[in-house]
Amino acid sequence: MSETSDNANTPTSNEPVSSEPGLRVDLKEAPKPQLSVSEITQKLSSELNDALDELAKIDKALNRTYDSIERKIGQLVKHTKVISAPGFNSVESYLTYAQVVGTSPKSTVFRGSLYEISFADFLAHHLNLKRIVLQGGANDGGIDMQATWNLKQLKREPEKPADSYLGPALKHVVPFVEQKQNDAFKVHLYVQCKCWKRSKMDAKMVRELTGTFADFFAREKLQNRALVMFVTPTGATKVGLANFDSSMVPMIFVKFSVPQLKSPGLDPYNAENYIRGRAESFYCNPIAQALLSGLDWKTFANTIVRNQR
Repeated sequence: MSETSDNANTPTSNEPVSSEPGLRVDLKEAPKPQLSVSEITQKLSSELNDALDELAKIDKALNRTYDSIERKIGQLVKHTKVISAPGFNSVESYLTYAQVVGTSPKSTVFRGSLYEISFADFLAHHLNLKRIVLQGGANDGGIDMQATWNLKQLKREPEKPADSYLGPALKHVVPFVEQKQNDAFKVHLYVQCKCWKRSKMDAKMVRELTGTFADFFAREKLQNRALVMFVTPTGATKVGLANFDSSMVPMIFVKFSVPQLKSPGLDPYNAENYIRGRAESFYCNPIAQALLSGLDWKTFANTIVRNQR
């Protein structure tokens, strides 16, 4: 067969064929036209405006959420009984705080702070204190917490006159029930906690307490208007108790147990795993008894000790 007849039988094509074997050039897809600089700028500007509008909507939604949260926090603070600088106001919230900041359950800071917040929680529930300021720390000036205690919840009861506790030499002591001011039953309460393992309240501790609060009461004009609670899980030495009784600062000694895990293997940051601290006894020195005379403090305290959950 001739070369001419071979070419005649070959199908014709309008598509150009590359000189490289196996490559074809496709002319059906025309190259996309390039945008001008002004068109690109206009497109980016439009997309940016759309993004800014979306961000503005998100910002408004976040502001509404923040406002709602602040209102709820304000309501909580208004009804919160325990206030502290780090922001925890209960055993539960303290344990959460301690876990977040990494406080070891074996540390003295953890043990002491848990003891203080446990006693603050106890005061809020059993003495019905409306607002307790927890301020324990290195610079607390010997005051771990303070509150206003409304003694109207205590029953009135005829008791011995104040002289029977103090003798006639201390005529300046006026029982709360005999004071004439309108807020006579609203007493300032100051608390110092010592989460000791073995130490007891001794004469040195009582001297420190007396020095701290005698000066503070005189400076703040709180004579006959305030009480001090000294709280520890241990007791007192004989000499310490004698000094406590002779102190010119009205004090109540509270033996309050340390919160304990129900079992050693339980999560120490979960409040449900603890046996709560309990008040085991209250003891007033004579000047505190004199200020509380006319109020059934003993029955009130004994009822608290007996009825704790």
